[in-house]
Amino acid sequence: ARGYTVYAMAAEASDLSQQLFERQEVVDTITRFSVTMDTKPVSEDPGGFGEVFTADVQFGLSRQRVASSDEVKLNPVGLDALTAMLGGIQAKYVGTQHNNTNCTVTITGPDTATAVTYAANYHKKTEAHGGGRFDYHGVYEDELVKTDAGWRICARKQYPLFMEGTPAPNE
Repeated sequence: ARGYTVYAMAAEASDLSQQLFERQEVVDTITRFSVTMDTKPVSEDPGGFGEVFTADVQFGLSRQRVASSDEVKLNPVGLDALTAMLGGIQAKYVGTQHNNTNCTVTITGPDTATAVTYAANYHKKTEAHGGGRFDYHGVYEDELVKTDAGWRICARKQYPLFMEGTPAPNE
């Protein structure tokens, strides 16, 4: 019986190690979004967000605080349209720093996960867009799938907890 116990403990440790590995891979995917926003302009690296999102990504954004993320509607935008939108945002700022703080990951299946991440994002606007700073403190609620290339976000809801300053205006 003792040999079985050791084997069972080893199997449990292996399962736990795999869960921890998968969780870290999910966090790395979420972090890759921030790094891509801050260091890889779409104009220079149009494929950068393909390492973060699926081709059929859904996206929902609220510019105002919501009582529940249920109020944020997901739209089937797709990777190309989301990349264009994010590139347009990048162009309005001299520099940005996207910081992920608290992140809770739930592995929901062998190839699926959800994550809730708090974000503190700092933006320095171009003079053409009013200059000054815009600080965003909010939440990313992500659904992820594991692909042959690794974990990718297939749906993201984003909403603020609070903001300081004014975002660069839409054109």
